[in-house]
Amino acid sequence: MTVYRHIVVGVSAVVWRVPPVIWPLAADRSLTACLTRLQTHLRHSHQPPECLVVRRAREPARGQWALPGGHLQAQESVLQAVARELVEEVHLQSPDYVLGPVRCVTDLFRPESATHYVLLTATACARGDAVLQPGDDADAVQWMCLEAMQRDDAQLVPGCYAAARDIWTRVEQGDGG
Repeated sequence: MTVYRHIVVGVSAVVWRVPPVIWPLAADRSLTACLTRLQTHLRHSHQPPECLVVRRAREPARGQWALPGGHLQAQESVLQAVARELVEEVHLQSPDYVLGPVRCVTDLFRPESATHYVLLTATACARGDAVLQPGDDADAVQWMCLEAMQRDDAQLVPGCYAAARDIWTRVEQGDGG
């Protein structure tokens, strides 16, 4: 039995790509409005949902694709940490995205470092034409559809596809992502 000496709380976001033509006006820019418009658009266009991923430039998991995220800092709320990480990792600014609540909790165990990671994943929507560029610990950023995530799961950090799939399933069930 492995004894975990460290517990690290991390944050991430499943950020769904919303085409600019259906991006809600400022008066109706809630996560629910964005997800409703996106779901309707995807159903009619027969396109799969796409979420934002970054290729990690540092260990752990260097070279693997992950949801944007990082560590929770002292005196920072989960959503403040997610917003900070979106700026640091992909230069996504708040007018171009809407952030919602934590919808997924993932436990990752790293016996080699005796560390238990607890990852809190929030849901967000972003304008599909937002300018994105890799930031502090990412060397690439792209939109990836769920099918590609499933197919390329070995190139993703553990739990990445499962979190995106689980959150999209909740969106389809009307649970607001």
